[in-house]
Amino acid sequence: MGRLEWWGPPPAAPLKSSANSNAARSNESRLEFFVRTGNTEDPGKEWSRWFGPYTKSGTAMEAPSARFVQWKAIIHDGRAGDGIEWVSLAYMPRNVAPVIDGIALQEPGIRAQSQSNIGTNQPTVVTMKQPPSPNTTGVIITQGGAPARFELPPQGTLQKGYQSVLWSAHDDNDDELRYAVYFRGENEHEWKLLKDNLEQKFYSWDTTTLPDGAYYLKIVAADGPSNPPAVARKTERESERFEVDNTPPVIEGLKVEPPSGKMSGGHPAYFTARDASPRQSSARSTAWTVPSGFSSRRTNP
Repeated sequence: MGRLEWWGPPPAAPLKSSANSNAARSNESRLEFFVRTGNTEDPGKEWSRWFGPYTKSGTAMEAPSARFVQWKAIIHDGRAGDGIEWVSLAYMPRNVAPVIDGIALQEPGIRAQSQSNIGTNQPTVVTMKQPPSPNTTGVIITQGGAPARFELPPQGTLQKGYQSVLWSAHDDNDDELRYAVYFRGENEHEWKLLKDNLEQKFYSWDTTTLPDGAYYLKIVAADGPSNPPAVARKTERESERFEVDNTPPVIEGLKVEPPSGKMSGGHPAYFTARDASPRQSSARSTAWTVPSGFSSRRTNP
């Protein structure tokens, strides 16, 4: 479990008394420590019993391994000047898996980037959906004196063909985390890797390489950078359904007819527009009046 160390001021000189009484008090342990462990923030019935007493600083503890440890000290026959200056309890807490608190899929055509990568000529900046804040327990167990990590939120810009995802995560051991992003089609069972070994909690990719259709994402968080392989933990969470539709609409049956008697000028034009995506079949017929002398030019969307 670990070792328990402490230090206090030297014991005060005992009061004068009989030799037998002094001898008994000098052999009596005046300071005793006890420890217990558990896996919940507040000690309860599921915690271990108290182990001890420990009367010598540096003694190895016998309590079972767990996330939390608690100690108590009893001073017997206290005298003026008795006390404890400091207590050091060195142990390896049980590693727990990280938690992915939420996933926020962005609207199609939004690219998330680190703010340090945003230049002066970037496309239009947009506000992105944010995942929920990490739901921490209120107690963070640190493994050492690692500096606090601060991450700037990403910046969203309009960029055709891109899909972005943001997520929030935390680790009750305050471990350093790495992330991986997977995807699968709606009717597929095998997850395919998009990107791994991510330090930031967002990712964007060009969906024009994917067929049109419905997809799901899976985010995996692992605490491997802070733990040996034997005790490293990971967790995963799936996103809601989203669609990829990069096929432009199609205009069919465009025709311009002679002006009718009811028109004050121009020519009536008729065409049908439909979504060419294989997942869509909707179509809409439209009539439009082309003014006299108007010339049109076909452009690609």
